[in-house]
Amino acid sequence: MCGILTDLANILDIYPQVIIHPQYSVTQIVWLKVDCPHAGSLKGLCTDIFLAVDRLLGTNHFKKFGSKGNSEDYMLAQVAQIAHTHHLGLLVIDEMQNLANARRGRDDLLNFLVKMDNIIGISVIRVGTNEAEPILTGNFRNARRGTGEGAVRWKPMENDEDWQFFVEEMWGYQWTKTEVPYSQEISDALYEETQGIIDIVIKLYKMVQWRAICLGKDEIITVDFIHKVAQEGLYLVKPMLDAIRSGNLVQMKKYKDIAPVDISEYREKCLNDINFDDLAELRRIRRNNKQSATISPLLKQVIVELLELEVEPALAKRLGERMINENPEETDITKLVNQAYKIALQGEAFNSKPKKPKSKGKLNPNYTENDMRKILEEAKNNQIPVYEPLVAANIIKDNPEVDFFLI
Repeated sequence: MCGILTDLANILDIYPQVIIHPQYSVTQIVWLKVDCPHAGSLKGLCTDIFLAVDRLLGTNHFKKFGSKGNSEDYMLAQVAQIAHTHHLGLLVIDEMQNLANARRGRDDLLNFLVKMDNIIGISVIRVGTNEAEPILTGNFRNARRGTGEGAVRWKPMENDEDWQFFVEEMWGYQWTKTEVPYSQEISDALYEETQGIIDIVIKLYKMVQWRAICLGKDEIITVDFIHKVAQEGLYLVKPMLDAIRSGNLVQMKKYKDIAPVDISEYREKCLNDINFDDLAELRRIRRNNKQSATISPLLKQVIVELLELEVEPALAKRLGERMINENPEETDITKLVNQAYKIALQGEAFNSKPKKPKSKGKLNPNYTENDMRKILEEAKNNQIPVYEPLVAANIIKDNPEVDFFLI
């Protein structure tokens, strides 16, 4: 479950969540993600969507439409209208397994999601654990809807070339004093202890390094050391991993989902044995080396990505420098590019030091084409009615009754 959520979040982060189209006076929501309500309530889903849009755009839809006194049909109509107004491209419903214990409203909620897709034209991605499978395949229409657009079962990785490639790349993030080269034995040991579950193998790798560093000396990672740390740190998920390892379907069905592994307690245990002065010095040296080695290539890559998004070269350079200066620890190019591109779309000022507002004199706003403020100002200066310029700019219709009947 953690793996698919991480991948889905990374995919969504490629796209700006909000795009402002000033020429059309439209604020577009590219994608929206909410959790499925526990009781399967359509009102609960509507409320969550209102709140998500309000947090994103600073609107007050929840205050307007989220009252308990409003009917379910009314709230659903408002959700559909908001989705249409903001040209919502994708709706992601997470935690679909919450419907497993819902006594009422389950079918209504699923039917509404199908309606969002069929009638309004909004793609809906449903995300859930194995427990959600009977819900999504409970009737023919929902099963067809799930498979027609592509159903993805996120299973543990097999111990094959893909697994070895993943582990070998992960092994490069090794911070122990003695660098141990990647080997097939290490890959097999990690697979044996984690059964190909990405979330667990990453956390096990962290725990192995923490333990090696806190013990000091040469800090060498061995196969036996991996098994020992797994025995200490993964004891809570051992029954689930044993069930997967056995291949016994009856045993595996006892565990509908494996909760994310909390490794904070193991980390604290390791940190108690570390000399923090030495650790701080080590971090300082590594941070300086990392910054000196990666800032220039990182900035270059951010600029290249922005240029591909048709951002002007000079602006792309200023935005890239700004993002790196404001996020010195961030090395994820996608996140830096997305933040920069959002600012570019919003047309905000990019000076490092904000200018002080002038106490006297007129403001000089940056008008766009067919800006109503500019049209109004020119009409006042020319002492003519503003109606005709607005018609000429196609902002209002000359004969709205005709247009209405044509529609």
